[in-house]
Amino acid sequence: MKLYLRSRHVGVAVAVMAGLAAIAVAVGGRLFTVVSSAEPVTMPYRHALVMFCAVVAVASLESPVPGTDRADTGPLRSARRAHLLALLVVTVVLSAMSEAFAAVGTPAQAIRASLCWYGLALVSATVVRAAFAWVLPMVALFLLVWWGNAGGGPAVWNWATAAAAEPVSWVVAVASLALGSVVSLLRQ
Repeated sequence: MKLYLRSRHVGVAVAVMAGLAAIAVAVGGRLFTVVSSAEPVTMPYRHALVMFCAVVAVASLESPVPGTDRADTGPLRSARRAHLLALLVVTVVLSAMSEAFAAVGTPAQAIRASLCWYGLALVSATVVRAAFAWVLPMVALFLLVWWGNAGGGPAVWNWATAAAAEPVSWVVAVASLALGSVVSLLRQ
């Protein structure tokens, strides 16, 4: 297991994720503005940082010897599953803590967003490869910018900024994580 963790640079990934969480606390409620279609859309920097945290977690699955990994049917498969589950927990905890320390949003929103981003990164990593875990989350970020704010406020499906109690956004987040998990398990 020790060799597995070192070969995947899990320690580096966790350090980068902790750094992203610290940056999220530092930027707090600062916004960046993107002009989409007719009206500008603002989004907190910390919402994009949650996405990057999930992407780093999933990208750490990248193997130095992918052919050997694909041939394994036993211990390596279990190690990959434990790796993904542990880093999902780290992602959720860091996101919730950074949101709580930033004192801007609610930890529930950060948890929901990290679940969705993680699921999207898992799909991207499985379909393409782990080093490209950022592709689908980046596409989804553009979808959030273009259509995630209806009438000046967040759309009900917007997992990053909708109200914490909005059930549709929770369904989207859980569906994303479930899809990512199923695709990942089927591909292993």
